[in-house]
Amino acid sequence: MLISIYLPFSDYRTLMVPGFRRLAKPTWPFPDQGDGVHLRSIGAIRQRRKLGFEGWVGEDRLAFGVNALTVQLRRRDDAHQLGRLRLIRKACYFDGLTNGRIELLFGAEPPNIDKRAALQAAGYFLDLKARIAKGGFEGPLVSVPPALARLWADVTVSHGQPSHSEWVKTGRPVCIVECDQPLTPDRGSQQETEAVVQLALIARPRRTEVILIAPSRSIEPGGSDSRSQFRFAARYVRTYSLRLLQNAESLSLLFALPLAAIDDDRVQNLVNEYTRQINRSRQRMEPFRAADLVQYCYSAFERLYPGRIAALRVQLQNSNIRPNLVRKMLQFLDLSEAANLQVSGGINLGDGDMVQGDKVMGDKYENIDAKGQGIAIGRGATAKVTASSNNVDSIHTALASLADEVRKQSGRDDAETEATLVEAAAKKAGEGDEAGAAAILKKS
Repeated sequence: MLISIYLPFSDYRTLMVPGFRRLAKPTWPFPDQGDGVHLRSIGAIRQRRKLGFEGWVGEDRLAFGVNALTVQLRRRDDAHQLGRLRLIRKACYFDGLTNGRIELLFGAEPPNIDKRAALQAAGYFLDLKARIAKGGFEGPLVSVPPALARLWADVTVSHGQPSHSEWVKTGRPVCIVECDQPLTPDRGSQQETEAVVQLALIARPRRTEVILIAPSRSIEPGGSDSRSQFRFAARYVRTYSLRLLQNAESLSLLFALPLAAIDDDRVQNLVNEYTRQINRSRQRMEPFRAADLVQYCYSAFERLYPGRIAALRVQLQNSNIRPNLVRKMLQFLDLSEAANLQVSGGINLGDGDMVQGDKVMGDKYENIDAKGQGIAIGRGATAKVTASSNNVDSIHTALASLADEVRKQSGRDDAETEATLVEAAAKKAGEGDEAGAAAILKKS
């Protein structure tokens, strides 16, 4: 079992501080070739063993070591039944624009591999005691990001120069767990072993995404070809899901900054590059059964800054941004809004599904504002809808028909978004949740 923990950050100092420049060396995203190239307090820059994928710009070379960040890891963990533990790699990457990350790759060998063990491993490594001496931080790994912002800011300016760490923004850690065995019952598929992706959110001091990647069927002992195919697919999904999530959130943060002008050429260049990367990552994820994960990544803006999309649309349309970028950004906002509706309206992300010891945490539900009929909460819960079927069917049919009519209004830029809203309301009505349907329709 491989557990990757990513600590993402976005460096906006060149936009927010007049005249600010990072150190000229190393020359990200293509650091200098040759021995002896390093980043102060981070480590030596070397070529990675497995080169980056096409479209994975500049990630062929990473700063390995991350000397300033230390973690306390025992060799074995029998208490949590994770078996032999090892730290495989610590590395730092920066794309030369705004986005970077510290990545830690761990290995564990639990005797039983299932979803419970995967979430347990994620929680264990996120709770490891970590230390950044220069920033005066000592605590669980999951709480490192603020100290990481100060570390990156300090090591990318000359000694004695102001670092402006307030404009280095960090997000919560992202954890990706790769398992060699299926986490769901084997479907008996005769096709090639493929990667199945699940997304869970575990409740820690900070909400943390856990992306679970496992084969669709059991890999036979000695089946080296199938194992290699799965590991390649898992690495592929891990790479592009991380990039999609970080770039979507970075673009969201960009438009939340107090920028002097949204039509600044530097801002436009960032919008152009990150919308291109987001679209590419989405396309790379399409062959895998990861639609829920893609929707969750796209919902970043509405999730981080609820209620601001309408104002941003007006701001974009009244700006001097190049028309093609306005179109791309409006499309991103439409997708973000539609994705947020799908995520909040029906995607089960396993929120709070945290494993601790022999107990499965997350089964206690408090302060829930759930209205409507046919609601069931908790493992194994069931519900029976007793509303009038004629009333439910008629509302559902009427809304579905309305969604089709709205979508036909192709001359309107917001037709697809409005149609998606009405469809979400139709789904709620079909489930007997008339109040939920009405709440969604209020947004349209």
